[in-house]
Amino acid sequence: VDSLAKVLADSSLLLEKIMPYLTLVSLYLYNFFANDHFRQDKKVHATSLCAGILIALCFYFAYVTPNRFMLDLNLIRNEQFLRFFLLGYLVVSAVRMIQIKNLFWAVLAAVVLVAGARQDFLGGAVLNFCVALMIVLKTKSSYWKKYQAWMYGLVAVLIGLSLWQFSNIKWAKIGTLDWNNSVWLMVIPFVYALITKLTAQVKRARILLLLMPVLFMIAHYTYFHYQYVQVTTKGGGFWQLQRNWEDMQRYVKLNTPKDAMLLIPYNMEMCGFRIQSERKIVVSYRDCGIVGFDYMAAKEWQKRIADSQEFRVFTDPRSIGPAVINALTKYQVDYIVFMRYYAPGDNPVVKKVYENEVFALYEVVKKR
Repeated sequence: VDSLAKVLADSSLLLEKIMPYLTLVSLYLYNFFANDHFRQDKKVHATSLCAGILIALCFYFAYVTPNRFMLDLNLIRNEQFLRFFLLGYLVVSAVRMIQIKNLFWAVLAAVVLVAGARQDFLGGAVLNFCVALMIVLKTKSSYWKKYQAWMYGLVAVLIGLSLWQFSNIKWAKIGTLDWNNSVWLMVIPFVYALITKLTAQVKRARILLLLMPVLFMIAHYTYFHYQYVQVTTKGGGFWQLQRNWEDMQRYVKLNTPKDAMLLIPYNMEMCGFRIQSERKIVVSYRDCGIVGFDYMAAKEWQKRIADSQEFRVFTDPRSIGPAVINALTKYQVDYIVFMRYYAPGDNPVVKKVYENEVFALYEVVKKR
């Protein structure tokens, strides 16, 4: 966590840290002025107020005066709750405006719908500008007559905030996929406006503002899901390890006795060998999270880690001897899962029974 002094000293860093909370305020203002149901429902305002107070308390005890008890209340989760709550009303309001308002308001609602879902400078700048524009265009409302000075001040603050956020946009990211996706989503309302202008079918074309983002997202998901399937089934690196790790577990489950004890590379990042294999293992580095509440169990875990110290994913093949001897003599293992690059040849002690791209399974023939 960045220190409060560091955050306050850097205006761009300060804006980055408070960006999610500024977005909450903008979403609330949009819903207040654009959604009659939201504005008239006292329970909605009470919920928003309570969530806002809780966020303010958590922010204070997270950044200003850190407190372990208050940290457990989870600032991020509270912010997410209020954001999802307000975004839900924004979606309902935007859909209603698209259905019943004129072309300009429909386009404005669609832009707000896209910008409101973002949590960065681009989304914030667009959202605040649109909210300010919407307030300006409602000068005939009762709020303008009662609180004219406050309304002018609110518009000025929103426009100033929008310009500040706009000045902090990271233009170097203009070619990134995330940016391009947002640009395409922003284009949708204007494509809709062009279609309605050319066809003069305003009401019939409104459905496009709902269908076009959905179709875009379906195409977006299809493309990335295809990429995900390719990398998980054929890719190297982490996914190759994960794929072969699960394959080894399935083989062990189907082809070894249920009471078998195995030695595995104890520091596998994904771990979880017991999950699919349903077999005992000597030790895993992640076991400490489970046994850490029992002192004697934690000491046993520490001892087993020390006994298996060199039997790791990446290690010097010449150094694994003591770990293998400890597994055979102290823990009476029945099988050993070697990384293929340091797997031994068949010998009087162990024999290979299965291997895949990364791992090799050996059965202990003669225990020492």
